[in-house]
Amino acid sequence: MTVAFYFNITPAEFDSEYFLNIGLTYVRRTAEIFHTNSLSLIAERRLIAFYGASHTVCEKLWLNINSLIPDNCQPSHLLWSLHFLKTYDNEMVRSALFRVDKKTMRKWQWIVISALAKLRLVRCFYFLFFSYFTND
Repeated sequence: MTVAFYFNITPAEFDSEYFLNIGLTYVRRTAEIFHTNSLSLIAERRLIAFYGASHTVCEKLWLNINSLIPDNCQPSHLLWSLHFLKTYDNEMVRSALFRVDKKTMRKWQWIVISALAKLRLVRCFYFLFFSYFTND
């Protein structure tokens, strides 16, 4: 089951559905199973549990690191990197899970992780606390 290199698609054409399909393939599921709304939520939860990000977040990350990575970098390399950052499994486990050589995985995951580290990400949290004190 080789997933890594799908057809001849330019990096700009990788959309969230592509990440959903390839991500679920690594989780040993196919996207065709998840065609209704309730099942698509299950697919989303599986991706988040496995990679720590949804397929839409993966798409946004891919678009942001696209200029920072080599042309031959594939979306599967982003998924390998996200899985590593979520689980910190050793190389033997990851290479068996994704069915690739340890050296290949190590090379690409660190290229992608270094590109992710260069991103300037801003988190905004809005906390609204409303307290009503009444004396009845």
